[in-house]
Amino acid sequence: MALDFTLERGAADVTVKEICDEALVSTRTFFNYYGSKAAAILGISATGITDEQRERFVTGTGSLLADTCDLVADFAESSGLTREDRLRVKSALKANPELGYEMFSMMHSFRCALREVLAQRGEPREVGLVLGLVFAAVPLAYTHEGGVDDPAGQLRETVAELGEVARGV
Repeated sequence: MALDFTLERGAADVTVKEICDEALVSTRTFFNYYGSKAAAILGISATGITDEQRERFVTGTGSLLADTCDLVADFAESSGLTREDRLRVKSALKANPELGYEMFSMMHSFRCALREVLAQRGEPREVGLVLGLVFAAVPLAYTHEGGVDDPAGQLRETVAELGEVARGV
């Protein structure tokens, strides 16, 4: 509903109190789930990478790149956002550029947390390259024209496409 309000009136005209009133939750409960109004609008939970996700990644046996795609896809799917929601978020970002700064900040925090997890399995250079590829692929993978039935597979496919483009340079 935070996203609905934003698309109707703009982010500046939406309040946390209004979101809480509509959701029938207290502001305290709201901030247990979201770090800010912008996080609620963008559908980015305050939970971060779970211990279960971290453990599954650290003990994974696939390539660093494939397991990172799985981890990022699992994290993205845990938000509960559908492909349609992601496209609506994209519209909200376009109409409310100030949300872009919040999105960048939250993605930076996630990238730092992800780097720490990846460092448990890879060398610094490899970790940096994997992060670069995956973070370049995320917006392409999740907002393309077709549906996303297999988020991890779509992310891996997009990473592979980026690799093919890079090989042509």
